Amino acid sequence: MSPQILPRWLRPTDRILEGAYPSGKPPFDPFPTVTEMTNAYLCPRAIYHYLLHGEDGAFTPHTTAEGWKAGDTFHKFVDHLKTSIAQGSLNLGSQKDDTGKLYQIWSLFMDFAANLDKREIIWSEYVKPWAENNLNDLVAMRPGHRTLFEITVSSEHIGFATEGGGNRTYPLTGRIDEIDIDNKKIIERTIKQTATCKDFQVWLLWKTLTAIPRDRYPEAWNDVDFSEFELWVETPQENFPVTKVNPDFERRAHDCYAWIHNLTFDPLAVWEAYTESFRICTLENKNADCGLSWMCFLHKQQFPLGRNEMRRKFKDMYRALLWDKMWSADLLQYKFVRRNEEELEEWGLVCRGRVIPGTSNDNAFQVTLPSAQANLISAKATDESSNFLIVFGNMSIGQRLKATLENRGQDVFSITIEDNDGFAILGDPLIATVGEDLLVFEERPTYLITGIQRNVHRLEYRGIKDELRAKEDSKIQLIEGVFGRKRIKKARS
Repeated sequence: MSPQILPRWLRPTDRILEGAYPSGKPPFDPFPTVTEMTNAYLCPRAIYHYLLHGEDGAFTPHTTAEGWKAGDTFHKFVDHLKTSIAQGSLNLGSQKDDTGKLYQIWSLFMDFAANLDKREIIWSEYVKPWAENNLNDLVAMRPGHRTLFEITVSSEHIGFATEGGGNRTYPLTGRIDEIDIDNKKIIERTIKQTATCKDFQVWLLWKTLTAIPRDRYPEAWNDVDFSEFELWVETPQENFPVTKVNPDFERRAHDCYAWIHNLTFDPLAVWEAYTESFRICTLENKNADCGLSWMCFLHKQQFPLGRNEMRRKFKDMYRALLWDKMWSADLLQYKFVRRNEEELEEWGLVCRGRVIPGTSNDNAFQVTLPSAQANLISAKATDESSNFLIVFGNMSIGQRLKATLENRGQDVFSITIEDNDGFAILGDPLIATVGEDLLVFEERPTYLITGIQRNVHRLEYRGIKDELRAKEDSKIQLIEGVFGRKRIKKARS
């Protein structure tokens, strides 16, 4: 049975936000991402594997299409196509018939995906049917059309209705594929043929966007009311409208938050997740939308014999690693939405800079940073382990892009956007926000913790049926030596 609505969602106090060197069980609930919510929506075991084992393959299974980077290419090209139209570099209206318009899009795609071996297949299977389905909307776009891509939104208090007319608030953060301001649409895309889970995802993102205080919106959005926007999920073959007033989504959202809370803190919730998942997904009738079902039904081989002891030892470690991520990433997210940019800068969490006019060149431009932070940023920029994000907007709503920084002397830095792939960086309405042009902050390396979780968890699935082969396998023998009865002997030199 699904968990009940939580009595409350515990948020960190100001004392915790300002504390140093935290550790142990966090005295606050997580700051969930929309990805975590959709995993919980899909299946309790999917969010269990995501949180405790770092397994993120529920929606991105290792299929042939993913091996071609089809999904990533599809998303980025749509961004590039619409940006080219909005900037005036592509005019589909110059062609009289649909064939000519599609040829223009095909030509743009071939240049965009020039380095991909399977670009012809990606075009015919995904991009072409999407372009044919949305051709009228693309032709109707004009230079200056206001549409933004990959916008991160975050709010600490998002209201979800309860039975009886009540309301419960939770935090949430996520990234929106597209906000089309002029057509009043919020859009999520997928290369799958159905809108499964994506409809819930775009609804959550819209709830988050409308929960952000208006004083956090860019000045150019003063006349925008996102409560009036339509919600859409686009697939290559079809566009699906999503209803905003949706009691089922409200109920499922409470369930998802409860699963995230319970699996984070209560070991007994794991058994509940197993029980619930086997009600909706069986060996004979697997969930076709889940890329992790193999973990649920994989037959484990006889060796290593120490597997059960290894799993018992690992259980506590998984949750401890999750708590470490919460102290690092989730607590930081609470700080981002609760404090303004001036306070964040005083705490050394962000640095506010200004873009130097006339320095933009493709995916690079120059900025000036405050002298007080310039030396520290310069030192970190030379460290290969440091990862920077720049933000156009603010920490509640903005475009976050991975970047490398290089000191050009004194307070001037050159910023190069990583994996930009052609959609607009500068000149969009987010630049017109109150304060500075952009924010710079160092990304917390929680991906290292996630990697440890995932790699250790994969050891549990390593196995060999044949005893002779098992004796020759170094990893199997290591597991037997650490967790089994095998005696480890020092090799003779």
